[in-house]
Amino acid sequence: MIQRQITFTRQQYDNFRRRSTRVFSPIRPQASLLAEVNAAKTSSQIASIVLNNRLCDDCDMADFDLSFARSLATALILVSYKFPKIRAKLGYVGSKKGFLSALQKLALADRSAIRRYELTNVCSDRCIAEIAADGIIMIDQTNYSRKVGASNILAQAFSLHS
Repeated sequence: MIQRQITFTRQQYDNFRRRSTRVFSPIRPQASLLAEVNAAKTSSQIASIVLNNRLCDDCDMADFDLSFARSLATALILVSYKFPKIRAKLGYVGSKKGFLSALQKLALADRSAIRRYELTNVCSDRCIAEIAADGIIMIDQTNYSRKVGASNILAQAFSLHS
């Protein structure tokens, strides 16, 4: 795996520290949010609920079965309400395909993606592009095989500064 050294100016470091101390602030009661997820008709609607309630920076569940998207969103809601400091670590929630798409936008220094992940004024566009490109290489080469008797993969986490 490629690892890059990131150097920060004092201001960039302060911006990064602020980003890493984010806390989930509920917009509405947990029960109401869970009810909305259970009433959703599509996986994309569930992703919108997750984003609109600021549970993570970016979310794409379009490739997920509705019941799996519900389970994932429910787990995310329960964890976020119980452990609000986990929000600092939740950059992206969703499919591998969606994550690779998000990394591609970051690698191309897409300003809206950089703002979405709260990376503005944290490091240079070049640094963001290099880290995202390294992530694409690492994640795109990850293969999964399902073996008889093995557990299904429910979730996988990649820690790329989020």
